[in-house]
Amino acid sequence: MAINNKIRNRGRLSVDCPDGAIADCDGNCFPEYWFYTYQGDGWCDDRTLDPINLACAEFDCDSGDCRDCFGECLGPAVDLGCGCNEPGPGDLNGDGGFNVQDVIILTNCVMADNCSDAEDGGCAADTNVDGGWNIMDIVSLANCVLTNSCAGINGNSEYDLYEGVYAPPPGLNAVDQKRILERVLSIAQNANPYDKQKQGEILNILEREVPGRKTRPVRKQTGGRTQPVSRRGGRVRPKAVRRQTGGRGGAPKPWNR
Repeated sequence: MAINNKIRNRGRLSVDCPDGAIADCDGNCFPEYWFYTYQGDGWCDDRTLDPINLACAEFDCDSGDCRDCFGECLGPAVDLGCGCNEPGPGDLNGDGGFNVQDVIILTNCVMADNCSDAEDGGCAADTNVDGGWNIMDIVSLANCVLTNSCAGINGNSEYDLYEGVYAPPPGLNAVDQKRILERVLSIAQNANPYDKQKQGEILNILEREVPGRKTRPVRKQTGGRTQPVSRRGGRVRPKAVRRQTGGRGGAPKPWNR
C-alpha cells in the first residue's frame, strides 16, 4: 500500500516527523511501517484501543475501516444484519435488546403467518436465518435470550456484552423470564415446526405470564429514516476488540521529538 505525498507531508497538520516516520491524524509520529500494518487491516484504528489514529480524510478514514454503514467516517450507524441502522435478528420490537417481549412478537407473527409483512420483510423474525418463520425461530430466540447470545446471530457478539441488553421487560424479573422461556422451550423444541396447536400453547403461556406484553414491533421515526431505539442511551459505533498479531509485538508509542 503506497503512502502518498499528501499523507507523507501532512500539509493540514504541518508535523515535522523524523526520517522514516509519519504523523497520524492527531499529529503523533510513528514508524512508517506501522501505517502499512494498521491501515486497511479490517479494524478501525481511531485510537480507541491503540495510540495510532487513522480515522481522518488523509488516511481515507483508515481505508474505510472506520466508516459506518452509511459511509460516514466514525459515524454511529451500524448494520446488525437487517439493513443499515435497523434492528437485527431477534430484536423484533426495535428497542435494542432481547427478551421475552421479542419472543411474544415472534410467536404472534409465526402463529399468524405474517412475519414477512414487517417493515424489514421479516428479517428480525428469522432468528435461525433460514429464510422462513416457524417454531424453530422461537426456539432459536428463546435459547439465545437464555444464553445472552442473540447479537451473535449475525456476527455482532460485541453487543452481547453491553449492560441491559438482556434485561427482562418491566414487571418481570430475570428469574421469572428464565422460567417462562424454559417452559416455551419445553414445548417448542420437540414440536413440528408448523404445528399451530403447539404455537398456540406457547402463545397462551406468554400472554398469561408476561405482564404488559406487546404484540407489535415498535419503531421510532427520525428524519424520515426508520431507526432502532438505542440500547445504550445513544447510538454508538461498535468497536471490535483488536487481536494481537504476530510480528507487531504490541501497540507503538508516539515517536515525536
